[in-house]
Amino acid sequence: MNEGLTAVNQRADDSAKESAMMPDMSALTNMAAGMHKMGLSQKERSVNLLAAKLGVEAQPGDKLLSPQSLSQVMITRAQAAGRSEAEI
Repeated sequence: MNEGLTAVNQRADDSAKESAMMPDMSALTNMAAGMHKMGLSQKERSVNLLAAKLGVEAQPGDKLLSPQSLSQVMITRAQAAGRSEAEI
């Protein structure tokens, strides 16, 4: 009987050691979410700077566009607003 209790206690100790060595998934998730949000903020800032440079308004979905698509969309908006290629 003592052997059984010793084995159970040893398993509990081993499990506690393993748990202590595992990363805090909540902290990792929060860090990943924060980094993602910072990336979106930087992209949104870039979109707003480009829109201001071209004299057009940024649209809500612009930050989801690839850089090439964004450039094309912004140039098209600038031309539709009457900006010449020399101004762009």
